[in-house]
Amino acid sequence: MKITCMILLAGSLSSCAGAPAEPQQTADAPVAIAFASEEVSLRSAAGAVPYTPLSSHPVELVITLADGREVSAVGYDLKFSSADAAVAVVDNGRIEAVGQGETVVRATLGDLSASIGVSVTPAGVSTTGVGEFDADNIYSKGVYLVRNTVMQGFDIDSDGSIWYMQLGGSDKHDLYVMHARRGESPAERMIFRYSGHGTNMAVERSADGKRYVWTGTYGSRNSSNDYWSNSVVTRTEFVDGATALPEQCGDLFYLGGICELHPAIDAAGDVLAINYPGSSQRMFVMYRLSEAMALPRSYVTLPSRNWGGGTSTDPASTNSPKAYVRDLTKLTPLGRFGIPKSGEDHSTDISSYAWQGFDVDSGKIYYFEGEGTVKEGSAAYFTVFDFEGNIIEPRTEVAIASDRESLSASGITESGYMEAEGIKVHGDALYLGFASRSEADGDKRRANIFRYTRAR
Repeated sequence: MKITCMILLAGSLSSCAGAPAEPQQTADAPVAIAFASEEVSLRSAAGAVPYTPLSSHPVELVITLADGREVSAVGYDLKFSSADAAVAVVDNGRIEAVGQGETVVRATLGDLSASIGVSVTPAGVSTTGVGEFDADNIYSKGVYLVRNTVMQGFDIDSDGSIWYMQLGGSDKHDLYVMHARRGESPAERMIFRYSGHGTNMAVERSADGKRYVWTGTYGSRNSSNDYWSNSVVTRTEFVDGATALPEQCGDLFYLGGICELHPAIDAAGDVLAINYPGSSQRMFVMYRLSEAMALPRSYVTLPSRNWGGGTSTDPASTNSPKAYVRDLTKLTPLGRFGIPKSGEDHSTDISSYAWQGFDVDSGKIYYFEGEGTVKEGSAAYFTVFDFEGNIIEPRTEVAIASDRESLSASGITESGYMEAEGIKVHGDALYLGFASRSEADGDKRRANIFRYTRAR
């Protein structure tokens, strides 16, 4: 026979059969907290660099509610602690670098907790390894593209294959976009006509598997018949074997009549970055990629351009075309900054060499510069900025560019000609592109890509 015993205590009804029932959880009750990233890399304030070093990072946490929703932690009463306050602390909503080393920052909300690893490197120290070189840094070498011209830019696909952009040689109105397996000649190619110089490009894979090329278009022909001064950025679907005129390109992005626009994207970070030359500075402006794609289209009249005239069947023309664009000036940028376009001292001054491309990743701008010569030797440098123009990775020489002995021993070139051409960041890898020339090879221009491990 089952007996149920009820005892009245202090006005409450309690069962001797078990403990009191747990209070019912509301739908908006927090059940978990997590940092938005797995780790944070900072610079300590020690060390002299031309700009203020990045020494803090905003605390970014996500709270999961009982009904499954994820919300920002802003407004919740979170408590923070650092395992080593001599390395980093949390102050006023930011993780602040204090000294060199590693620590763990912990956040608590009631009984919930989350932690994040924090590493602090002294300012003025490079962490990408480009100051050294060995055979393991060679990702792809000696690839001959379509024409005997240097590549202008490249990108690395998710499967490790490579996308290249190359000038059209005698067909100066053309830019080739090519796709190849690592170390092999291109198997696919598409032509962008009257586009510009192609100094920067990116390839994006959409959720449905389509491939989109980001580059400039509506370029203008100069007195040497070279195409520069493109007035829009385009996102155009890659179609093997196709030729795309400017009016046949896909999404067009306009920056209020500014010309010579070069794009880079961080699709995972939702960032579109554009580089262009100002009057005295090389400018960088960053937008939310999703916001740029959501802009309504409208017709604008683009700056006057010269085009055509490359062949007898392609008569020269001048016009101010109308284009159906997404106007980026309608957006509030995530950041904007400029750096001097030139300097006098090659060993110390940023942008004292010709700029050779840039990339954007995880809130950072990667800037590449260099020069390729046979007689005087080649050189290349790169610098990393945050979105406010603060230097977070100092200008560092890329060792392989001037290492004639290693270049010859690696079978890349005995001439010493290595022109910097493109920079990309994917995951924990930094990729640098170079065009080589070798008299023993009939002076062919070949594409080479080197890979380095970077600190995130």
